[in-house]
Amino acid sequence: DNEILTGLQDSAGSESDLLVSMAPYPIVGDAERAPAAIDLVKEYLSEARFRIKLDDLFAQELRAAVAQLTPVQFPTSGVEPNADRFIERVRAYSKIIAPLQRVCTLLSRWGVSEDHKELLRRIIAQLAPVDVVGGYDVWSELRWFPAMLVAFSTGIGAVAQGNYYMLQALFSARVANPRTGAPSSPLFTIMLDQWRVLLGTGIFRTIPGHEKHYVPDREFLFKLLQPSVEDLLFLGPDYEMAFDRFEALLALNYLYETVQQDDDGGFALPGRYAYKRGRSGDPYMILLEEANRQGGMWPPIVQGAMPHYQTFLKLHASHKKFIDGLHW
Repeated sequence: DNEILTGLQDSAGSESDLLVSMAPYPIVGDAERAPAAIDLVKEYLSEARFRIKLDDLFAQELRAAVAQLTPVQFPTSGVEPNADRFIERVRAYSKIIAPLQRVCTLLSRWGVSEDHKELLRRIIAQLAPVDVVGGYDVWSELRWFPAMLVAFSTGIGAVAQGNYYMLQALFSARVANPRTGAPSSPLFTIMLDQWRVLLGTGIFRTIPGHEKHYVPDREFLFKLLQPSVEDLLFLGPDYEMAFDRFEALLALNYLYETVQQDDDGGFALPGRYAYKRGRSGDPYMILLEEANRQGGMWPPIVQGAMPHYQTFLKLHASHKKFIDGLHW
């Protein structure tokens, strides 16, 4: 109105910027919107003519999630971390992100176009907390948990379908680095760097039942995601295979990126697959045998989720040296 327009001028009569507060986006209950959203995503993914509708649907789900992931609801200081508060906050994050997580899982499983890839990159990038905050490390680094849930759920969906085209979209997402100030860095590298800080607090070992696990965070994620992913994708026993396979590809991707930054050989962040080495159904050995058998025609290489074959072999050698030193 005229009062707002008048407010855009300073005392000298020149125009100035005015920040206008917008009404918050209405939050629809999970139970009310989730089934409809899932059905619509499946429909919109089936034909290119639904590209705009698909984009709008994801924007709605993203907006609904981000509106609730606020410093007011999830402060990083003033509340001392303990096991009960940690579980309470994790559950709150999980509930908020669940609707977006579900539709992203379908996108990664069935996505086939560059538009689909760019949509997935954009979603995961906008979930990244690309600012530096004070407070307790547990709470500040746990802000990555919603992005981590979406990353694992979508990665499992892509791997289960053999859709490494969409897995490449995840691995190629880039954001500003809150620690170094670099305007464009691999999102997954930043996320796992911060996740390592969270692991260093030992908080996951305070969760009942996870005290003696080699990788308590991954065991926790494995159990947390299973009901949702199973309900969407009906994987049965293949859920564990897809989870472990995604973990291995993620560790190799992280190692590849950190090798570029570290002349000492980089860093891997292994998961459940690492303690299964040498056992029946060893998920990493199965993955490696596929790569060796198919060479440059291995689907993760062909579709860009892994570097070319000779680089992959060097990467595997570094990875093997790393996990051999774990003594698990």
